[in-house]
Amino acid sequence: MILNNYSVVSLAFAVTVASGETIQIRLSDDNAVPLAGAEVRVIFGGTLTNGSRDQVASFQTDVRGYGRAIGRAEYNTTVFVTKAGYYDLRLDRIRAGSDHDLALVMRSQKSPIPLFARRVGQFDATNARFPKHSEWVGFDLEIADW
Repeated sequence: MILNNYSVVSLAFAVTVASGETIQIRLSDDNAVPLAGAEVRVIFGGTLTNGSRDQVASFQTDVRGYGRAIGRAEYNTTVFVTKAGYYDLRLDRIRAGSDHDLALVMRSQKSPIPLFARRVGQFDATNARFPKHSEWVGFDLEIADW
């Protein structure tokens, strides 16, 4: 196969267009130390012109806290990052159609406080005791009462 300069340029252009956009991540902790082994999931969102759905790329950050995903999105891209001992990260609405270089910081879980949910029961409008309108009110979360 003989390639002239024009063929090489058009081949390089075709490869670039087919590869889509790149999301590059540089991940560190609160002290600017790179985080290795974080799970990253990138969702390139939208229905593409060929009818395919969202593209999902997953990877782990390397020892320098780096990683990247390549995909094509018609709409926005979303990035999820998780690592044990750190609060999860989620970035929504990253603009599609261009490359992004993201420097992210994960906050460590120093002394997490567990949250509890309590089911109060079904709402009965006939016996409801609501506070008066435009009046300051408190709600006791332990006994679930105004």
